[in-house]
Amino acid sequence: RQELDAATSSSSSSSSSTFFVSATMHEATNSTKQATGQATKLVLTGSSTLIPESSTIYQLDTESGAQEALLDVAAPNEDLAAFSDACVCGGKYYGVFANPPMDFGIFTADLGSNQFQARTHTSNLWHKVTCDPNDDTKLVGVSSDTAGVFYIAKFDLVTLEDTTVAPFPTDSKAVWNGYDAQLQFDDPARPTALYVSFADDAVI
Repeated sequence: RQELDAATSSSSSSSSSTFFVSATMHEATNSTKQATGQATKLVLTGSSTLIPESSTIYQLDTESGAQEALLDVAAPNEDLAAFSDACVCGGKYYGVFANPPMDFGIFTADLGSNQFQARTHTSNLWHKVTCDPNDDTKLVGVSSDTAGVFYIAKFDLVTLEDTTVAPFPTDSKAVWNGYDAQLQFDDPARPTALYVSFADDAVI
């Protein structure tokens, strides 16, 4: 986060009240970078601390530090509260927005046309999201319900509906401490496992 802040502060025209969240790699992976000389890029959502918020989606070159504003999110979707995870799948940027208990879900932006496409309210609050390695019409990740139960979940990119796959164990030690960094995939690009750490050292 410190490196990211340093890179963005030098090239951003926004005020110091702007922070960057929902970062995800885009375009070249490490292997592609070595083969083509391309830099790895991040796609991020920047949201102001003002009320109502304003949100801009940026692309950041991790080698040069160059930052490009891809689109300013127009009303009524500008207050994204994109404090959690995001991913790029099939040329589209999917980010989690969360202002619970009233407003939460997944938003979509097309990186080819730089157009905001959808703001979908989901049945559960999402914490982690990435491309489904087995189905390019879905996202896979972690969501939680109003009772505080966490699930492996999927989001259908066609129907824009989310479904739960399997609940987390309801062990008394498995307590979420409010930070989505507790949840990590082994490989964000093609995940095969999810690792979760808890304050009481219980690990799934």
